[in-house]
Amino acid sequence: GKDEWQRAELVGIPTNLIFTFMCIVFFVSPDFLSGDENENDKLFNSLAVMHLTNYSSDLSDDNFCAAITSGVITGLARLGMFDVKARTDVLKFKNKMTSHEEINEILGVDAYIEGSLSKTPDGEKYFADIQLIDAKKGTNLWAARFEKSKNDILNIPNTIVSEIAHFLGGSDATKENVKT
Repeated sequence: GKDEWQRAELVGIPTNLIFTFMCIVFFVSPDFLSGDENENDKLFNSLAVMHLTNYSSDLSDDNFCAAITSGVITGLARLGMFDVKARTDVLKFKNKMTSHEEINEILGVDAYIEGSLSKTPDGEKYFADIQLIDAKKGTNLWAARFEKSKNDILNIPNTIVSEIAHFLGGSDATKENVKT
C-alpha cells in the first residue's frame, strides 16, 4: 500500500520533469531561451541617414541640411534601437542619385533615411520632407513633412527622431532609454 504509493510518487517526479523539459524544448521558441525575442521583432537592425538635399536656391541652406542630417544621426544613435552609420560613411553619396541597391550593398544597412529641405520664398518657413526607405526593397516605410520657422529650423532633427522612434515602436529621444 503505502510503499507502492511512495514508489509511484518517486517515479512520477522524473516523468513530470521529463515532460516539462520536452515542452520547453518543443514548444518554447529558441529566441525566448536566448533572450533575443525583441531583436527579431525589429523592423530592421541598421540604418543610414543620407545627407538632405537642398531644394532652396540659397546655397547657405546647405549648412542647415548638414546640421539637420548630423542631428538626426546623433539622435537616432543615442536611442540605441539600431546601428546607425557614421556621417562620414554617407558623405560619399551627397548630391548623387543612388539606388537603394547601391546603398544597401555599399553601406550594408537594412534601411536609410533620405529627404530634402526647402523654404518659402520669403525665407520665413522651412520644410523638411523625410522618408524612411527599406534598403533591400526600395520601398517607402514611413514619410513625413516637417515645418519650422527660420528661427526654429535646428529643432527639426529632434522632431524627426521622435517621429521615427514612435513609428518603430520605441520612445523618443527624451526618454530614459537613450544611450549616453
